[in-house]
Amino acid sequence: MIKKETILFTLIVCFALISLFYFSKIFTKQVSADGCDGFCGNGVCEQHCGENPTNCCVDCYTEHFEKKCYNGDVWWYDCFGDRTDKAEECRGETPLNSYRCNGNKVERKWKIKNGCSSGQCKITYEWRFYKDCTQEGKICQNGQCVPTTPSVDIKANGSDGPVEVNYQDWVQLTWTSQNVSSCQASGDWSGSKSTSGQESLQLNTVKTYTFIIECEAQDGSGTVNDSVQIKVNPLPPTVITKPTVSTR
Repeated sequence: MIKKETILFTLIVCFALISLFYFSKIFTKQVSADGCDGFCGNGVCEQHCGENPTNCCVDCYTEHFEKKCYNGDVWWYDCFGDRTDKAEECRGETPLNSYRCNGNKVERKWKIKNGCSSGQCKITYEWRFYKDCTQEGKICQNGQCVPTTPSVDIKANGSDGPVEVNYQDWVQLTWTSQNVSSCQASGDWSGSKSTSGQESLQLNTVKTYTFIIECEAQDGSGTVNDSVQIKVNPLPPTVITKPTVSTR
């Protein structure tokens, strides 16, 4: 019969051997040819051995390891998963230096933060009224109010002139304009005219006609004008041939 003392001694020896094997694994460095001991927890971040904050945070501690949402904002978390400091506040509106035209009005782009999702601020953009160019007597181009450049152009039979026609011929006057509010005719015609149009006239006098059109700038800065001349020639004389009278 085995004595109790023998059993107890055997258990103590086994425990000692197991403990010795365990601690030898911990404290005995198995250094490979590339200098890696394969031991996380020695206080050295051995990146060349594959250690990084993800698999060995105790050696490769990183305070700003990843971003997560907390209380509606973006926060930094370390590699242990503990919150450290705020990375970005996810609320508020910011005007951007981006403008566009909507009709004759200027709109400005706004950046709007409204909460956090997946470690990022939720951002939307919105165009808002900035100013009305009409109130400044200007027009909106490329997102800004610029002075208008008025112009008007008149033609006779599609030509800038001078044009020559015969007595009692019909001519067609056409005119176009930009950035003007109203137009007035003068010279050999008269009256208020639209800012663009056409008109047919029969010229019943042998002379040089001058048709002038003057238009008011849209911004009230002044007027612009253009003219075309038409020379009316007399009809060629009619040749009447009489029969020859014989006197014998």
